Amino acid sequence: MTAFEFFFGFFSLVMGLALVTVASGLANVLQARKVVPLGWLTPLLALLVLLDICSFWVIGWNNFQDVTISYGTIYLGLGMTLVYFLSAALVFPKDSSEWPSLDDYYDSHKRLVLGGVLFSNAVGVIWRVMTVDQRAFDLTTTALLVLFFAVLIALMLIKNRRVNLVLLLAHLSTDAAQAFVG
Repeated sequence: MTAFEFFFGFFSLVMGLALVTVASGLANVLQARKVVPLGWLTPLLALLVLLDICSFWVIGWNNFQDVTISYGTIYLGLGMTLVYFLSAALVFPKDSSEWPSLDDYYDSHKRLVLGGVLFSNAVGVIWRVMTVDQRAFDLTTTALLVLFFAVLIALMLIKNRRVNLVLLLAHLSTDAAQAFVG
């Protein structure tokens, strides 16, 4: 087993659990949809998290083939993925009947979820620049990253639900753009 296979297996296990956590939360709220209105915000936040988890896998596969295993590498990987798992666990309520709507839940929890996504992605970008290649970001990639982080921060700060809906759709569009660019 190579160092990359070891690290990627560890990293993938935690990220896979995060993905399953979001999917399970979605299944639970779909079962309760007659009791609690779904709205658009929480399902779009779930999609944002799911797509971002997928991007973590792609970025990890493409950029960490030469990873060196050390306590620092494992701790950094654990920190990034654990924060991401905790964010994923907060996308949907544990008991949706405690909320008048999922949009109310979104308003209450979006900062924690998006803050975890922001933190994990920022650490990942810094790690990539420090360990892979300082020149890894061309102009298009840099512009998409700036847009990615700007929209995350705006989502965390702006309370208006309509603006949040537009920003979530914009963020999902940047994910789609990255799929075609990178």
